[in-house]
Amino acid sequence: RDFIKMYDFISSHYRNIISIHLSKKLSGTYQSALNGSKSAKIGNITILDSETASVGMGLLIMYAIDLKQMGKSYNEIINGIENKKKDTEIYLLLHDLSYAVKGGRLPSKIQTIADLFRLTPILTTKKGKLKAAGILYGKSHVISKFSRYLDKKISLENNYRMLIAHANCQSKGQKLERTLLGKFPNITSNYLLELGGGLGAHAGPGALVVGLQKLDEKI
Repeated sequence: RDFIKMYDFISSHYRNIISIHLSKKLSGTYQSALNGSKSAKIGNITILDSETASVGMGLLIMYAIDLKQMGKSYNEIINGIENKKKDTEIYLLLHDLSYAVKGGRLPSKIQTIADLFRLTPILTTKKGKLKAAGILYGKSHVISKFSRYLDKKISLENNYRMLIAHANCQSKGQKLERTLLGKFPNITSNYLLELGGGLGAHAGPGALVVGLQKLDEKI
C-alpha cells in the first residue's frame, strides 16, 4: 500500500510518473511497485526495472532528470533510460565477505577460499544479476589495485558521470575518487556518497561501489 499512497500523492501534482527500481532479480521492490501501480489513481505510470543496483540506479535516475530538463517527452525519457542501461555499469568491492554470507548472498565456501588466498572480489551487474567481475590479489594497497582495475573500464573516447558510494570508509572513497579524477579528465561529473542501507547491510563496512555512465557526447 505504500506505493499506492506515494503514486496517488505524486499524481495530485503531476500527470505522468516514471518509477525506476532496483533490479527485479535482486529484490521484490519492482514487483511491489508494479502491483501498486495497478491500483493507483493515475493512469499514465510506467514502472522500470533498472537491471542494476545502488549507484547504477542513481545514474539512470540522474540521466532521466537530464532528459526531462532537455524537454524530452514522456516516451522519449522512457526509451532514453532503457537505452542508457547498456552505458551504465557498477563495480562493487567487498572488504569483508562475512556480511554477504550472513545475508545469504554468497556461499560460505567462497569466503573461506577468499580468506585463505587473501583475495578481494569485485562484483558487477549483468542482466540484472550480481556477478563476479574480477579479483584483486592481496589485501594491501587495495584502492590502488581497484583503481587500476577500473582503468580498463573507462574509455578515453567518452565523457563519463561517476558516482562512488562507501560503507563507513569515506577516506577510502575519497582516495579512489582523487585517483580516478587525476587519471581521467573525461570524468566530467562525480559525487561521493554513503552507501545505502539495503546494499550496505549485505556488503558490510569497508565496501566501495563505483558507478560509471557514458555521457551522450563523444570527446
